Amino acid sequence: MICNETDGSGPHDDVWTRRISKMRIYSGERMESDLREAGFRRVDTYRKDGRRWICVIARRRDQSETSGKI
Repeated sequence: MICNETDGSGPHDDVWTRRISKMRIYSGERMESDLREAGFRRVDTYRKDGRRWICVIARRRDQSETSGKI
Protein backbone atom coordinates (compact mmCIF):
# COMPACT_ATOMS: atom_id res chain seq x y z
CA MET A 1 0.00 0.00 0.00
CA ILE A 2 1.31 3.41 -0.98
CA CYS A 3 -0.39 6.57 0.30
CA ASN A 4 0.63 10.06 -0.71
CA GLU A 5 -0.77 13.49 0.07
CA THR A 6 -0.27 14.42 -3.56
CA ASP A 7 -0.15 12.81 -6.96
CA GLY A 8 2.38 15.34 -8.26
CA SER A 9 -0.13 17.37 -10.24
CA GLY A 10 -0.20 20.38 -7.92
CA PRO A 11 1.54 23.63 -8.81
CA HIS A 12 3.55 23.69 -5.58
CA ASP A 13 4.48 20.01 -5.24
CA ASP A 14 8.07 20.77 -6.15
CA VAL A 15 8.45 22.38 -2.68
CA TRP A 16 8.96 18.87 -1.26
CA THR A 17 11.27 17.61 -3.97
CA ARG A 18 13.49 20.66 -3.44
CA ARG A 19 13.55 20.15 0.35
CA ILE A 20 14.18 16.42 0.41
CA SER A 21 17.14 15.16 -1.58
CA LYS A 22 16.25 12.52 -4.18
CA MET A 23 12.53 12.64 -3.35
CA ARG A 24 10.21 11.97 -6.28
CA ILE A 25 6.45 12.31 -6.58
CA TYR A 26 4.88 9.85 -8.99
CA SER A 27 1.43 9.98 -10.55
CA GLY A 28 -1.06 7.20 -9.91
CA GLU A 29 -0.65 6.05 -13.49
CA ARG A 30 3.12 5.81 -13.11
CA MET A 31 2.84 3.87 -9.85
CA GLU A 32 0.29 1.49 -11.40
CA SER A 33 2.54 0.88 -14.39
CA ASP A 34 5.64 0.33 -12.28
CA LEU A 35 3.82 -2.04 -9.90
CA ARG A 36 2.42 -4.13 -12.76
CA GLU A 37 5.88 -4.30 -14.33
CA ALA A 38 7.22 -5.50 -10.96
CA GLY A 39 4.78 -8.42 -11.02
CA PHE A 40 1.75 -7.18 -9.13
CA ARG A 41 -1.41 -8.56 -10.74
CA ARG A 42 -4.01 -6.42 -9.05
CA VAL A 43 -3.44 -2.69 -8.60
CA ASP A 44 -6.23 -0.47 -7.27
CA THR A 45 -5.90 3.30 -7.04
CA TYR A 46 -8.10 5.44 -4.82
CA ARG A 47 -8.35 9.22 -4.80
CA LYS A 48 -10.08 11.67 -2.46
CA ASP A 49 -12.65 13.81 -4.27
CA GLY A 50 -11.50 17.39 -4.61
CA ARG A 51 -7.99 16.54 -3.39
CA ARG A 52 -4.80 15.20 -4.92
CA TRP A 53 -4.48 12.53 -2.22
CA ILE A 54 -3.79 9.09 -3.60
CA CYS A 55 -3.69 5.55 -2.23
CA VAL A 56 -2.48 2.60 -4.29
CA ILE A 57 -3.02 -0.97 -3.09
CA ALA A 58 -1.19 -3.69 -4.99
CA ARG A 59 -1.44 -7.46 -4.68
CA ARG A 60 0.93 -9.97 -6.20
CA ARG A 61 -1.77 -12.62 -6.63
CA ASP A 62 -5.49 -13.07 -6.16
CA GLN A 63 -6.75 -14.11 -2.73
CA SER A 64 -7.88 -17.45 -4.18
CA GLU A 65 -4.25 -18.18 -5.08
CA THR A 66 -2.88 -17.54 -1.59
CA SER A 67 -4.84 -20.27 0.27
CA GLY A 68 -5.30 -17.91 3.22
CA LYS A 69 -1.64 -16.84 3.33
CA ILE A 70 -0.44 -13.30 2.86
